[in-house]
Amino acid sequence: LDGNVTEWNHYMCMLTGRNQDAAVGSKFSDFVSAGSGTAVREGLKNVGDGHFGLPFEVQFKAQGGAAPGPTVLLSLTPQLDEKGQAIGALCIGQLEVRTAPPKVPEKKTPTSSANADGESNSRKTKGMVMHELRSPLHGIIGLATTLSQDDSPLQKPLKMIASSGERVLELVTNLMDYWNLAEDSNPDLAEDPLDFHALVNESMARCEQARDKRGKPMKKDKVNIIKDIPANLPTIYGDPQAIIQLLYHLIMNALKFTHQGQVSISIVPNARTKCMDIIVEDTGIGISKGSINRVFEAFQQEDTSESRRYE
Repeated sequence: LDGNVTEWNHYMCMLTGRNQDAAVGSKFSDFVSAGSGTAVREGLKNVGDGHFGLPFEVQFKAQGGAAPGPTVLLSLTPQLDEKGQAIGALCIGQLEVRTAPPKVPEKKTPTSSANADGESNSRKTKGMVMHELRSPLHGIIGLATTLSQDDSPLQKPLKMIASSGERVLELVTNLMDYWNLAEDSNPDLAEDPLDFHALVNESMARCEQARDKRGKPMKKDKVNIIKDIPANLPTIYGDPQAIIQLLYHLIMNALKFTHQGQVSISIVPNARTKCMDIIVEDTGIGISKGSINRVFEAFQQEDTSESRRYE
């Protein structure tokens, strides 16, 4: 229990932007904030004593230092040898959903107060449902990934279990994000200075490590990811994690439909709007003119047939 990383699945690659080769053999505490590093060491001590302990928050460092990285609720489960001695810890994490800071209460009518209470209860219920879905999924993924490392006839089906679990977990996380956006059209987001070079680099790193439901890299060998970002961009403020999430989904969608050529990311200052235009282009299959408007509707895609190639 020296705190060194021995396994690093592709979800961690996607979450942190660090590949398996860079992570394995390094101290886990090197990838988290100073305060979280202390909590990790205390958790490992509990595991060494044979205790499970309670879940605790861990904040990862963002690659490139653009902003604080994602916060994860981490549980440590002892891994035992044949004599029952703890020889390691299985880390099972749950990505936390950021909540907006409390607002100064406003005077409300009974009707608006009741509506607000109903929306709050609905949000809490959905949050609880997501938590109850994600917790066992993390356990399934972690255990299946660990067991699949052994040389046995069950290695392939165990990897399929882990891959399927990760796909469901990503779906659950995306549903939570969709609900948050759908219920709050004007959410409270962070307002930090944005380093677009670092944000794009982190998003690209995550996408290059991402895999599809079959466990194959989303980025094909004949596809290059390139960026075009001016050296001296004006400073604007926004939510770094929201921008990374936006970039990740745009780049991943481009990689999904591109088999050769390139996916390019451009950041262009817009003098009229005083904002930055984020442009993601690819040399993929494209969209027919008749489907361009429809694909931007909720839960729609160009090919809806049962025999479609892409999901």
